[in-house]
Amino acid sequence: MLFNEIGDVKGIGPQRKKVFNKLGIQTVYDMLYYFPRNYEDRTIIKKISDISDGEKICIKATACTALKARYIRRGMSYQKVSVTDGSGIVFITWFNQNWLVKSFNKSAEYIYYGKVYSRNGRLEMSSPLIVKDNKIEPIYSLTSGITQNLFRQTMANCIDYAKNMPEIFSDSLREHYKLCGIYYALKNIHFPENFEKFKFARTRLAFEELFLLQLGLRLTKQHRQSQNATPLGETQTISSFIKTLPFPLTQAQKRVIDEILSDIKKPRVMNRLVQGDVGSGKTVVAAIAMLAAVKSGAQCAMMAPTEIIANQHYQSKTSSLSNMAVNIALLTGSLSAKQKQKVYDDIKSGSTDIVIGTHALIQKGVVFNNLCLVVTDEQHRFGVKQRYDLTQKGNAPHHLIMTATPIPRTLSFVL
Repeated sequence: MLFNEIGDVKGIGPQRKKVFNKLGIQTVYDMLYYFPRNYEDRTIIKKISDISDGEKICIKATACTALKARYIRRGMSYQKVSVTDGSGIVFITWFNQNWLVKSFNKSAEYIYYGKVYSRNGRLEMSSPLIVKDNKIEPIYSLTSGITQNLFRQTMANCIDYAKNMPEIFSDSLREHYKLCGIYYALKNIHFPENFEKFKFARTRLAFEELFLLQLGLRLTKQHRQSQNATPLGETQTISSFIKTLPFPLTQAQKRVIDEILSDIKKPRVMNRLVQGDVGSGKTVVAAIAMLAAVKSGAQCAMMAPTEIIANQHYQSKTSSLSNMAVNIALLTGSLSAKQKQKVYDDIKSGSTDIVIGTHALIQKGVVFNNLCLVVTDEQHRFGVKQRYDLTQKGNAPHHLIMTATPIPRTLSFVL
């Protein structure tokens, strides 16, 4: 039942189903996990004499005058009434609510919910809600074609399905972390009886989300480590190259280089993040990693976010590796069709050892002979699919990410 289509829920016909689908809600399960963005607390009723200007509250009052409707022009009307709770008076205005004139009972006591403004020495409410019972109401992010009331009613119809939702946590684990059950959590995240129960429900659902995220990252890492990568173990050339550098490596650079070379020697995929400020020497580390791969008989790809940065990398690598017998190519969108085809052919034949480029690297025409190392510069500027498409060009290639500003998505990739 949890994975029944949302159209199977009472009150949801074909047209309304399309609106729910537009929100990303396909099933009852999707509906239950579509959480409110905010809440309106209608549990507190204030005396009119205690209201502050601009406050959104509930008042319980009876009418001082009869509700009257007046027409501004054809199709435009307003309805006015003044109400009191004995401590003060509020003047209320609605617009185009002519049905209120017939249903409004002057002698009855109503609960009004809305924002109160002080104008010209008197308190006013514009288009307040008349609520039957004062409670905490959820507010959802919606789209055109659906109202809060309709969405709440549909959610209420779906809550019963949560009774059949399997519990993913054992009783002992929930007891240890003081977590409520899943039915209690879903019921009180959507329709909390009070804010204490809401906090209890939110804690459970936040724990569940982080738990599943961590579990997903763990499974992804296990899958990655189970892939057989090509060991890249040539280090003699690296020592010679480092001696030719016009500057000494820092201790941090030496440590990171040792860790990378140790990783790529292993027959499992490396996923390593190199974080450092601009000018801290990340590109030298990447150059050494790529040189080690090339001298082990592999190809490397380095993807940069812009053509300017790709050109900078190309020029610096061409210069620094000029005496290492390494063939480097540049592949960007600005190349002519003839130039691109030449680069494609050299990559496919294996005569190009390192190719540096932009998103052009992930085009269908790019076929590597033996891609074993992928270097991504400023990874956060690329989408997940773009990064995936590049790694798919090789057979489980090692991956080195360089960034000065890591974001959660980047960090999660290497956890």
